[in-house]
Amino acid sequence: MPPDQSTNVERERLSSDLLFHYKKDLGVLCLILQNGFRHNSWKETLPYGKIWQQNFICCFCDILPKQAAYHRACYGNYALVLTKPWGISNRISPVRYVTEKSPGIGDQYFAAKNLWRSFSHPVDHYAMVRDYLIFSRLMQRGLVPNGDFASAMLGDNEIKSLYQKELKELHGLVSHLPSDEDRAYFSNCLIALFNRITYLHNEIEKRDVFMRAYNDEFKCPAGTLIQNKILYDEREWRSVGEVSEKPDGSHVKEILEAVEKGYLSSNHNIKFTAADLKHIVVTNQTEKTQVLDFLGNTSCLITKTEAQAPGRLITFEELPAEEPRSQG
Repeated sequence: MPPDQSTNVERERLSSDLLFHYKKDLGVLCLILQNGFRHNSWKETLPYGKIWQQNFICCFCDILPKQAAYHRACYGNYALVLTKPWGISNRISPVRYVTEKSPGIGDQYFAAKNLWRSFSHPVDHYAMVRDYLIFSRLMQRGLVPNGDFASAMLGDNEIKSLYQKELKELHGLVSHLPSDEDRAYFSNCLIALFNRITYLHNEIEKRDVFMRAYNDEFKCPAGTLIQNKILYDEREWRSVGEVSEKPDGSHVKEILEAVEKGYLSSNHNIKFTAADLKHIVVTNQTEKTQVLDFLGNTSCLITKTEAQAPGRLITFEELPAEEPRSQG
């Protein structure tokens, strides 16, 4: 390919080097300038039976502005535009779009996740290892194929009976080891293996909150219901808010309050500086004045002076057709 054509091809890349967060309300955009990006509760279906997931997320996209008309019609004509290095440093990541035939959507995959979620021994590591072994053996025999042993143990007497039988046999095996040292060694080996399994399951759970259906029925924030919307076209990048466990258990109250309100508390907001914020996009000159007045009268993440930097507070028509491409 001749060098001049190579340059033209580079300009036709399908993604921006910036992250766009669109809003349909100027007031909400101003609140983000004041407080940062909030993680809102979001429920979405996955292409597997009636499976759905609900997380606290904040969404962005890297659609080129010249291709964003359809996206703006759904999400709004106001936008904050930030650098991708800022996003990546804040653990904002592209989502993984899946169909019903994608890897990680099958029966065995969800059964394995359900099995992991069945445990109720957060402190007793040996009990967790023991139950994981027993439940795995029962699953191998075709019992409770969906892996939801927590529910099965509550309502299925046959499963309870088989669990007790397996438990007795496992205890018998351990008791026949020659010495206390041998039993301790056996337990430590199982726990070491289980720690690796724990790590892998936790990584699966973290990864899967970045999973999204390729297409679905979707109601836009603008109020429009779209049948069979190709969500893949949104090129979503996502931040997932997490509430860390606390020894005193106070995190449970925080999670319950967030579920009731529909968003995480402000200490989970994603903050930014003027160096991170490439553009503030509004629809007309009057709204530019409104934004500047808000910044001048409110303590925000950027100042009024910083918003007046050349090219920062603009209308969509003033948005550069091509941003300088990052190298590498």
